[in-house]
Amino acid sequence: MVKNILWLCGAALPPLLWIIIRLSGAHLGSGTETLLAGLAIFGAAFLLSCAAELAQLEIPQSLAIVFVAFLAVLPEYAVDIYFAWSAGKDPVYAHYAVANMTGANRLLIGVGWAAVVGFFWLKSKKNSIALESSRKVEIFF
Repeated sequence: MVKNILWLCGAALPPLLWIIIRLSGAHLGSGTETLLAGLAIFGAAFLLSCAAELAQLEIPQSLAIVFVAFLAVLPEYAVDIYFAWSAGKDPVYAHYAVANMTGANRLLIGVGWAAVVGFFWLKSKKNSIALESSRKVEIFF
């Protein structure tokens, strides 16, 4: 139990440290700032995965995955909303909004799904996936 709490605190520390640094207005070197931002993202991702596993105790696994997927793409949509809002004032930004959304979806569909299948194949060396009967409806839709 103590080990789990230490893992959670260790994962929460980098994002909290990053928030404190950003709110304090401190100016760090670009390398340090990049490293701290990356650690904060990894810490937040770990916390998100722990929260999703815990949520599966109360809600269906599929719904927990939907929430994780939504939170994963939300920053991309926030950037696109900013570009779309800016395009209302200055039409030059319209191209940024279209390019941002198109590029993000291409990466997600083209690289993301292929990476999942590739990692599964590397780990298992199987050429097919057997689904449980309870998962067939979810995959169909």
